[in-house]
Amino acid sequence: MRRFALITLCTLALAGCAQSTPPTGTRAPAAPIPVSTTAGPGAGFMSPFDAGAIFADACLIRGTRFQTATEGLRVYNFTHNTQLGTYYHNTKNLSVKVKGNSCSLVFASNKSVDATVSGLAKGTASITPNLPRNVSITSSVAGDGLRYFRLGIKAPVVLGQTP
Repeated sequence: MRRFALITLCTLALAGCAQSTPPTGTRAPAAPIPVSTTAGPGAGFMSPFDAGAIFADACLIRGTRFQTATEGLRVYNFTHNTQLGTYYHNTKNLSVKVKGNSCSLVFASNKSVDATVSGLAKGTASITPNLPRNVSITSSVAGDGLRYFRLGIKAPVVLGQTP
């Protein structure tokens, strides 16, 4: 697990050198985020690149203490489950939670671990090449047989320096 975390941190750090490109077709026109007490994850798979971009948009560039994190979700087709406090993507198996001093994203991936981590790094760097050093990432296979990845960060967010 430590080796996976070290590889992930190195990949995220190196991704800062990658050329920035905007997220692909996951954006919708900015509108208020719908609310529901029954919202849950969609069934489709989000590309790791787009998941990384959403994480950066919501959790990394919206203030050092996530003051406007949900503004980053307005263009990505989310519904806020007001009972759970979680934002669920309407068609993809991906969620974002902002609670207290932490912001996290969880999503299911149908790619290899290496391809997922590489895509996450590139997607995150497409939004901000100055990556913070305290992003955590974990991965596990759930009871449904899918591999889930969780990216998280605690406030304050301090963006690193580009290499």
